[in-house]
Amino acid sequence: MLLRRITQHVQSQNWFAVFLDFIIVVVGVFIGIQVSNWNETRHAEQEAGLFRANLIADLQNDRDVYALRKKFYLEVKQAITGVDNILHNDLPDSLALQWDFIRDVDKAGGMWPFQPSAQVYNQLLNAGKLDLVSDDAVLRQMRDYYQDAALEAGLTFKFDSVFRDHSRSLLDWQLTDYIISDCNVIGADPSDILDDNQNYYTTCPVPDLASNILQTAAKIHTEKNLINELNLLFSQSVRILSFIEYFDDQAESLIQELERQ
Repeated sequence: MLLRRITQHVQSQNWFAVFLDFIIVVVGVFIGIQVSNWNETRHAEQEAGLFRANLIADLQNDRDVYALRKKFYLEVKQAITGVDNILHNDLPDSLALQWDFIRDVDKAGGMWPFQPSAQVYNQLLNAGKLDLVSDDAVLRQMRDYYQDAALEAGLTFKFDSVFRDHSRSLLDWQLTDYIISDCNVIGADPSDILDDNQNYYTTCPVPDLASNILQTAAKIHTEKNLINELNLLFSQSVRILSFIEYFDDQAESLIQELERQ
């Protein structure tokens, strides 16, 4: 209809009307483009908000996991200290204390690998949509968290624990079976930890295997090579706890940055 009107105005040489029709067409096209751009921008902002919410949920879950890992490795470190103390001193006479010693030997070799949950990050990276999430500074921080630091954590857990293999080879098989079947640890779900004072490793009563305990404790205590192996394990536990603190700080910082967007 507009085209027919323009044609009529041209035929009648009504140039002013032609000019007005031209302005109407230009303005209409401009408004259409602006509305389209606005819709695209709005969609991109909504999409970015959803991406940020998913990343924040991932990061918060990571922090819950780190809290559990920290509790686990603090107990491992405490067990290492307890074993080291007995290896440098006389073996206790008490059956209960010797059982605690054996339990600490088992705990000291505990290992629980971890790394950031990168599912959402990798999806955005592969889809080329990370730029929607935040600015360059935050994207660099995310890359360090999800790629560089995670790679370092992976290398950390390739550590071959000589103490773990050596000490567990000295454990009586019946005691090992009892530990596995009756001395369960709390599950991997962070909600299983009910309060800060709860231990990851649950209390395990002394089994009715007195002679096995006495013989195994004495055998471990005479293995002096375990001291050097334990020193290396202690250094490793300190390094792992440092990694956990670093990851948790990075996750907290990223959550704060993403919430500001």
